[in-house]
Amino acid sequence: MRIRGIDFREVLLEREEEFTIATGTSKSALNFVARIETEDFCGLGSCCPSSVTGETPDSIRKDLQTLSKELIGGEATEIQALNEKMASSRPESNCARACLDIALWDLIGKASGRPLYDILGGSRDRMMTDMSIGIIDFDHTLERATQVVSRGFKAIKMKIGLDIDEDIARLMAVREAVPRDIVLSVDANQGYSYEKAVEFVKRTRDMGLAYLEQPVSRNDYASLKKLSDLSIVPIMADESFKTSQEAASMLAGGIARLLNIKILKCGGITESLKIDSICDAFNAGTQVGCYSESALSIAAGLHLALSGSTVEFLDLDSHFTFPNDFAKGALGFESGLLIVSGRPGLGVEVDFDSLD
Repeated sequence: MRIRGIDFREVLLEREEEFTIATGTSKSALNFVARIETEDFCGLGSCCPSSVTGETPDSIRKDLQTLSKELIGGEATEIQALNEKMASSRPESNCARACLDIALWDLIGKASGRPLYDILGGSRDRMMTDMSIGIIDFDHTLERATQVVSRGFKAIKMKIGLDIDEDIARLMAVREAVPRDIVLSVDANQGYSYEKAVEFVKRTRDMGLAYLEQPVSRNDYASLKKLSDLSIVPIMADESFKTSQEAASMLAGGIARLLNIKILKCGGITESLKIDSICDAFNAGTQVGCYSESALSIAAGLHLALSGSTVEFLDLDSHFTFPNDFAKGALGFESGLLIVSGRPGLGVEVDFDSLD
């Protein structure tokens, strides 16, 4: 299947309400959508800018144009070779490369007539996801937690990292307000110093948290390792790594017990599968997470999770917050479980030509 054309669109997705984490606040998110065409099939992929990878709307726009020219004429099924070509050309364009890699996998799935998770060796079609609660005031936090549980979610991730006393007060209130079987985790998004992170670990040790994600600065590997050694709650790394090489280095050094794989951060499904294999070799667990993404790339994350050998947690929730998401019929949700559509490829419908 020779690639004969690649096109892309830009769509501004609006959140239902502002979302605040330790590093900033957002009300909308620009998503890029790519379509790769062969003679008989087309594949879809999407991405959004990320401060973690350092990409901006302008850089993604330029990189998609450059990479598209290089892929046209290539054999769509030779995904590894195409990824190597993209990485050689634009090594820092993780989100842009992921957008095209997702589209290639969608194309292959459609050509085979099988859902992507099935092609990748997965045997189930659904998995439990959490819903994130941003940094908001105490009363609003409790209101949101109650709403999340009433919608059927069985897991909540709370964003923390600005004020440790307020963080713990909010966390304790939510733990008491929701059923005990609700899985509760926290993500500091690099917001704490090492000393504050140690204090947080000690003060919350009896709360039954599933994990503490990225408590300190992304480059503070020494503090992450010390926290991993002393904390009974598993420490998860997110912003601290992007590539499979970096993941291997972190695990070899005992820097974290869990890694958060994000397709856009890691450069695509192809690289994410390598990270899953590396984690398997180190007997480490993973989470598949997301940025401010449409249901199109969220579906890619779910297919990855369903086929991964190390995935313990799912944080694929951003599409729930975008009423104007362009991806239709992409995913189901029932009793806390995110469900793929079962159609070939990613199973996502997009009226590509109507996007602007």
